[in-house]
Amino acid sequence: CGCAKAAVSCCGLDEAAAALAPRLAALLALLDDADLDVRKECLVALHATAHHHASLLAPHLAFATPRLTELAQLQLKRVVDLGPFKHTVDDGLPVRKAALAALATLVAQRVAGVDCAVIVPAVAAACADKVADVQLAGHQILGGLCGHAPAAVLGASDSLLDPLDKAVNKKIKEGTAGEDRAYDLVRSALRAVIAVEKLPGGCAKASGILEKARAKDKLRAELEKIGETGSGQ
Repeated sequence: CGCAKAAVSCCGLDEAAAALAPRLAALLALLDDADLDVRKECLVALHATAHHHASLLAPHLAFATPRLTELAQLQLKRVVDLGPFKHTVDDGLPVRKAALAALATLVAQRVAGVDCAVIVPAVAAACADKVADVQLAGHQILGGLCGHAPAAVLGASDSLLDPLDKAVNKKIKEGTAGEDRAYDLVRSALRAVIAVEKLPGGCAKASGILEKARAKDKLRAELEKIGETGSGQ
């Protein structure tokens, strides 16, 4: 996997195709490997390929996309007993992040063969995740889908917008160390809602979330920061 990443990162398309194309199917088969670390490294290589030479992946996306979607929702939580207290560890988080990064690049590059309808459930799950970085990745992919596959977004607007509504209206403790980071997440969610509202034909649910946000001083200020005038346009 590391060699594949280096090949696609350092070579031109012809060189990468000669080196990697005959091996790409075998590489992507590692998405089904039992070892989480192997799957993560495969995802990193896939991400690099999507970024540098996306056309190489097109013949393999019918195989890869459902697996990416599944891995983007992978949660493997376990409780570690540390004596005085217990700590929950999610062994699936690194794989989840790597899968979402790969999906984000595939959507951004508009790679032929990506089935956006298959991706949408993973995006909805990411937007509802408890980990802020995963939510941000979900918002980013949703923004890309709005430009690439508006029908797929509108067809699943409820599942996408419900977690965004919660993210926008989450109570934030003022004056705490994490306040800036918390508002970064709010702004990211607002951008995603705006992107959905601006889809052809509009989206009443997205408009309702923004209207509710404009009624709150702090959220109205956040909308102004990201260039939303309050008119919904």
